[in-house]
Amino acid sequence: MTDQPTAQLATHHSPTSPGPVFSRAAVEAGVGGWEPTHLETVGYGAGVAATATSVYWLMMTVGRFLVAPLACGSPPRPSSPSRARA
Repeated sequence: MTDQPTAQLATHHSPTSPGPVFSRAAVEAGVGGWEPTHLETVGYGAGVAATATSVYWLMMTVGRFLVAPLACGSPPRPSSPSRARA
């Protein structure tokens, strides 16, 4: 075994890299955009579909406000797995 640091995996992304951020935003927008259409297709009225979509976005916003203080109070994570073992 050598003392050289292990290579990072190609799938490792920092929390602010565009890949995971874009993917999360795309899923959020996709769900929020298709939710009323799907609900109307399965038989709910337009009012119920609109209300459910509004509640979805409200809960996304509330969740972000509730998680922010928790994230700010937690210690930073190491930037790579090899540094965490050192």
